[in-house]
Amino acid sequence: VLGWHAESDARYGGRSLCSFKHRSDSKAALFSGSLDTGLADDDDDNDEEEEQDNNRQLVLSGFAGVRSPNLENDVSLELKDYDAIVLRVLPDDRRYFVSLKTRGELHSNEEDLYQGLLPTKQEHAGSLVDVCIPLKSFFLTWKGSVQQNQPLINPANLTSIGFGLADRESGAFQLEVHSISLCDREQFQEEQART
Repeated sequence: VLGWHAESDARYGGRSLCSFKHRSDSKAALFSGSLDTGLADDDDDNDEEEEQDNNRQLVLSGFAGVRSPNLENDVSLELKDYDAIVLRVLPDDRRYFVSLKTRGELHSNEEDLYQGLLPTKQEHAGSLVDVCIPLKSFFLTWKGSVQQNQPLINPANLTSIGFGLADRESGAFQLEVHSISLCDREQFQEEQART
């Protein structure tokens, strides 16, 4: 979890909290915290940085997320032949999303952000499960909005991965992440069928 960055709507005037910590007992990372869909009370004692962040005028709250440090270019290039991401997770019963950033090709910023649902089911809550998400099921977004132009992700341009929760339900959450890898989806399905 070294270099991973956790952030919630608290930075912009919300009241959600989150962390991303290593669990030595399970050799996994735990993304956990509490979502709060209410807005923080106005506070005249905000410091200058908080004032700049709060100037965004948060209208909806209830967001928490975590993002990895950027991958080295040579690591990204090794991923070019894969078409899916596999996550071994121990989820609760909340609905999470996965974010993939790639070197920017479509926007004026340096990175494009693709998002997709982490398709865990109610019966997965509390159980270790391998989840395979095809890269083609991710949507290109820009400042929270799905874009009209939807090119496929080029895994060779991958710069970072993240997780988030924005299901608009207040309360505690936890997602234990045991591993993350890219794979050939067909090969993954064949291996799963044999087990």
